[in-house]
Amino acid sequence: MIEQIVTSMPMFVCGVLAMELLFSLWRSCNEVKVWLLLWAVTATVLYACHFVFFRRMVSWLPLTDSIYVLCNLAVYPLYLIYIYKATDERPPTKRLIVVGVIYASLAAAASVAVYTIYQTMTDDERRLFFDRYLYSGQLSHLSGVVLVQALIHHGCKLLFAVGVVLTVYVGGRRLKRYNEMVDQFFADTDDKSLRGLTNLLIAFLVVAVVSLVVNFLGRQWFVPDAGETPWLLMVPSVAFSVLLCAIGYLGLQQQFTVADMTVELAAPESSISESSSELSVADAFVQLMDRERLFLEPDLRLDTVVKRMNTNRTYLLQALNRQLGMSFTEYVNRRRIEYACRLMTRNPNITRQEVATLCGYNTSATFYRNYHKYAVDGLI
Repeated sequence: MIEQIVTSMPMFVCGVLAMELLFSLWRSCNEVKVWLLLWAVTATVLYACHFVFFRRMVSWLPLTDSIYVLCNLAVYPLYLIYIYKATDERPPTKRLIVVGVIYASLAAAASVAVYTIYQTMTDDERRLFFDRYLYSGQLSHLSGVVLVQALIHHGCKLLFAVGVVLTVYVGGRRLKRYNEMVDQFFADTDDKSLRGLTNLLIAFLVVAVVSLVVNFLGRQWFVPDAGETPWLLMVPSVAFSVLLCAIGYLGLQQQFTVADMTVELAAPESSISESSSELSVADAFVQLMDRERLFLEPDLRLDTVVKRMNTNRTYLLQALNRQLGMSFTEYVNRRRIEYACRLMTRNPNITRQEVATLCGYNTSATFYRNYHKYAVDGLI
């Protein structure tokens, strides 16, 4: 009973996530979530194949092992595509397309090869492969098609490592670039940034390292003997289930992506006088904030300030970064927290929710986070 629960837990989590995403897409079509749905479905099939393997359902293994090879190689790259679609409005580079096509071709070829070799094996050769390699991880005393099958599985482990490294490296860079863009253009970034996904990618990296270790050790290390409680299998099973739940939650909650940002920032930029300097623009920005206290406006955007100043978005961003040494978001939040501290000093009985509202925050959680960051940590 315990073994069934442990081996089916990630499959169940992925299946529920896939259904939630399907219902979400039924209500409102979203290209980004389509890729997350494809990832969830692939992960569900992957863990279904895991279930067959750990339950030693050997009659199904020729089929499920072939599917497992493909899904195992596809699950990380599909998540990378999801990140890319959510964070980057630019088309993929030729280099990334070439790498992706080569990787996908190798993954498909490996899956077809595994299935084809299974079909050419005799029953005795299959049993030998299962006993010696699939459930024991041994290459010794293998020959012929059995050895070829084992070597293809070894090659898939190396290809899997490439997919993991590519996902973490490229995905991390895309998330960093996207969050920097959000900080530049919006004062309130809670519903727009993907910092939760960035933190999740760090967890993804940890689990990816575990995946690589498990992948090279082989699944056979986690197969319990008959009648034993699968304590060793519980660790990766629970870890992956928690991570999958987090991925699903963040994916379902995320509504704002780079496509929405592109639409919001689609207005043409104003021309500026050649005599304007970055210093004068930065001074004019600070004076406007002081005079009209725009930093207290909820959902303040850089474009709102640009229009009030009759200046250029790019030029103002450069002035803020070079002259003030901070992004638009950081400047606004510093001013809001300075104002909040003055409010609480003058009126000790004021509630934190009232302070958050008066300072332009839509939620008290956002206020608390920024208050801790700038006031408690002494940055203002």
